Amino acid sequence: LGATLFYLLTARVPFDGKTPAEKLLKHITEPPPNLLAFRPDAPPQLAAIIQSLMAKRPEDRPQTPAHVAATLTPFG
Repeated sequence: LGATLFYLLTARVPFDGKTPAEKLLKHITEPPPNLLAFRPDAPPQLAAIIQSLMAKRPEDRPQTPAHVAATLTPFG
């Protein structure tokens, strides 16, 4: 969901590459890009939510859809 939201707000994928394997490797090894680098007009809180949604460790991501919905409510 974080990558989709990033794409919707920037019109670019968070991890690009020439091949699917290269993209996958970036997903695994690189930190997610900061939304504010591409959309400085975005609220910093939204950028933090996207970072959380794309966290590498599952325990660092929101644990329920209800939690995601609650954190995104102020932006809806």
